[in-house]
Amino acid sequence: MPCVNPFAGINTAQLGAVRLMEVCGTHTMAIARAGIKRILPKDVTLISGPGCPVCVTPPEVIDTILALSSKK
Repeated sequence: MPCVNPFAGINTAQLGAVRLMEVCGTHTMAIARAGIKRILPKDVTLISGPGCPVCVTPPEVIDTILALSSKK
């Protein structure tokens, strides 16, 4: 079965430049591993985002949230 480029139908001429945010580092790793950047149209840019809420939240903030959520 031939490999099909799922991005071939993106018409950047109509859309203009398209920017997609990679919200989580796992997205960035998966995109790199799968070679997705190579098959994106030239007007589609991937931007690294702020990071996953789980990955960038300090442990003390999570502890505070858990303590507050257990109060009645």
